[in-house]
Amino acid sequence: MKFKKVIIACCAFLFGANALRAQPNGQALVFKGAVVHVGNGKIIPNGMVICQGGKIVYVGENTAGAGKNGIVKDVTGKHMYPGLIALNNIAGLNEIDAAKPTHDYAEVGNLNPNIRSAPAYNCDSKILPTMLYNGILFTQPTPQGGSISGTSSIMATACNNWPAAAVKTDAAMHIRWPEFTLHARMSNDKIREAKEHTQQSIVALKSFFTEAAAYHKMNYPQPQQLKFEACKKLFNGNQKLFLHVTQPDVLVDAALFFKSLNIAVVWASANRAAEIIPFLQEQQLAVVVNSIHRLPAVSQSSVNEPYALPALLAKNNIPFAITYSGSWEVRSLPYSVGTAITYGLDKEVALSCVTMQAANLAGVGDVLGTIEQGKSASLIICGGDIFDMQSGKIEEVLLNGINVDLNENKQIQLYKKYNEAK
Repeated sequence: MKFKKVIIACCAFLFGANALRAQPNGQALVFKGAVVHVGNGKIIPNGMVICQGGKIVYVGENTAGAGKNGIVKDVTGKHMYPGLIALNNIAGLNEIDAAKPTHDYAEVGNLNPNIRSAPAYNCDSKILPTMLYNGILFTQPTPQGGSISGTSSIMATACNNWPAAAVKTDAAMHIRWPEFTLHARMSNDKIREAKEHTQQSIVALKSFFTEAAAYHKMNYPQPQQLKFEACKKLFNGNQKLFLHVTQPDVLVDAALFFKSLNIAVVWASANRAAEIIPFLQEQQLAVVVNSIHRLPAVSQSSVNEPYALPALLAKNNIPFAITYSGSWEVRSLPYSVGTAITYGLDKEVALSCVTMQAANLAGVGDVLGTIEQGKSASLIICGGDIFDMQSGKIEEVLLNGINVDLNENKQIQLYKKYNEAK
């Protein structure tokens, strides 16, 4: 009897830890009357969305009598969005900045293509519920160390363990291209040494990928090189390459090098993208804009430059996503997008930057990013505009067709605790 109680308690913990509630008997869940923001620029003013088996099975106009065999929810006047995706951050790999034992985002060594962030993803992190509460249903925990940092995966922000959270493992390889930065009070000798070191690091990185490309062309390479084996997905087109570099001229050199190896690049630190718009257009290079709420990248720029950058990219037809790097601050992603809207970015284009475009850049556009038939039923229902801090309160979240309890959030629990104590 005691053993039975232990089993029941363990099951309750495993299946209730992330507060996911499945629909009874696999019934369809029918949402009627919402303003459906598809994520690809389209809006259905009086829409109907039917979810079953974790997938979206119908999206269209609200039709009388449709979906009557499912659980019908009248959400008239509400706004429905696809789950937001936060790229290029360390949420789930870092908990407390001041506590080094909670840092799990960097490994020793410089060239580490074999490092995988997915197994290190902490589903019990107190950060993830704060992201979920603001509509961020998926994240890309990104390794940080060395020139080749390793691979990132696309993970759900509410799951019991990392295999269950994974949408796509090892979706992208992350390269931090060496670049020289001039610091104040550097002597001429120090400047020369720093430039030489940067050049040597670039040569080593190019040499590694040139050898990896040759290794990839061999049918049965012997002996096997584990680091080159880890690059195979990159060369056969099954993995994205996220290039982290801040200086535009350095980006040009790196992008052209990878182009010579037939590897498509995503510029993952494109805060200075405005300086090389023609190059980005010519090379059809996709970019990720990080942390709009920041100072300008160049001191001579206008103070509004970071806020207006997304609108500039959209105007020039450059594919881009918006993200918020870091860990705790990632939850502010919707509000940074709201700032971009204020400075000229169209609302539906803005939505696509954290849904469809983000999914495409991460290699999961076939399952996430839009409210379309056959894709994951990962949806957000709001009382208003999700990018508006005042009206965009999220009322319901579905993750793969399962309701998520938004109150399973330590911040909300503390708020209730001390509010009741007044």
